[in-house]
Amino acid sequence: RTDVGANLDRLARLDADDRLQTVEADPRNEADLDDVAFDPTSRTPMFARYRSTVAQIHGVTQEAVEHLAAIRSRLPDADLRIEVGRGPDARWLVHDRATTRKGERLQLYDPATGALQALPIDDSVAYREKPAPALPESAMARKIAFTYRATDGMAIHGFVLLPPGVDASRAPLVVHVHGGPFSLFRPEFTGIGQFLANR
Repeated sequence: RTDVGANLDRLARLDADDRLQTVEADPRNEADLDDVAFDPTSRTPMFARYRSTVAQIHGVTQEAVEHLAAIRSRLPDADLRIEVGRGPDARWLVHDRATTRKGERLQLYDPATGALQALPIDDSVAYREKPAPALPESAMARKIAFTYRATDGMAIHGFVLLPPGVDASRAPLVVHVHGGPFSLFRPEFTGIGQFLANR
């Protein structure tokens, strides 16, 4: 992982002749490399993730591209993170997030069969009480990414949350400015954004 010779972190290979060869970089040229999932046996990079205005995951190898396509066919709009299992019979843990859902869902993926199985999560143990029922995703505000140019030409990224059933041209506007580069909003669910959009 490096940003040498570029503005953003990317996955690169250092060759024997001391040359850096880019293996994977954000195709949108917008975000640093966020996470890399490796095959735990061979240590080959399998998946690279970028999270800025749009959550992206890319297969690094042809095998990973094919498995990602199989997972995406079942979870088309999800923000995914994949943990690759060890060994030929291992299943993989798929973390599935959405802008309209707090927290994540977990799925087990079988690379041999392409089967995807949801894992139940019991939050009541963690909170020592019965959790409140989850709000339906249809009641949540859609989170739409946008980019505009500042007066100096720098790309500024943000999100607009549109409450369901509200005419956006007549809705009041709340601007929630964040710090950075570490205190930032990402494409997943944000409680404060949903709360403000709801009100």
